[in-house]
Amino acid sequence: MDANLKLYGALPNDQAYTDITYSYSAGRSIDGVTPPVVLLLLYSLDGTDQDCVAPNVVNQTGANTYVTDTTSPRNTLGTTSTPRAGMTRCYVYIPGP
Repeated sequence: MDANLKLYGALPNDQAYTDITYSYSAGRSIDGVTPPVVLLLLYSLDGTDQDCVAPNVVNQTGANTYVTDTTSPRNTLGTTSTPRAGMTRCYVYIPGP
């Protein structure tokens, strides 16, 4: 898990991002698989429909249910992002043990 934190836990330097949070929970599923725990890196990008750039961007499709985002741009909440309109919210799955 430490190696994955280093790989996924660093954001690109060429984007303005805010609200960086780690969210750790058991009982979440990623692409239909429920690992022992799921660690997510959450952050916001300035502007709407920005590409989250990081590997393993996921979208929440239900309570504790996420799927890998394969669209372009890869983002989570796009133009209606919360908590702030006008920003893109990104969820990045960090694989664990």
